Amino acid sequence: MITQYPDILKYKTPSVDSVYDQNNGTWSEAISGEEKELKCRAEMNSKGEIVQSADGTQLNYSYTIYMEVDAPVLFYGQTVEVSNFDGVLIKDTVKKFSRGQLNARAWV
Repeated sequence: MITQYPDILKYKTPSVDSVYDQNNGTWSEAISGEEKELKCRAEMNSKGEIVQSADGTQLNYSYTIYMEVDAPVLFYGQTVEVSNFDGVLIKDTVKKFSRGQLNARAWV
């Protein structure tokens, strides 16, 4: 049986600094990022392909990570870790994120 998303992607949500609310004169609490996990499939860039960023820059990448279409946005520079049943596959930063009709993809 084939599993569409056999790997696990771990990432940390962005942290939020405390903010001053001028309307009622209070500070909100700072929120540290949370560790999250997603099902994914990581495919190695074995052909040495290049992906183009939004500003036209050519980017080298190691893996394309495929996720379910409703996966949260992974931001440029965000650190992610992908593991499979053998252990950690890759730990790198996101170069590009895209959401299509059938899946979401990140290039790291």
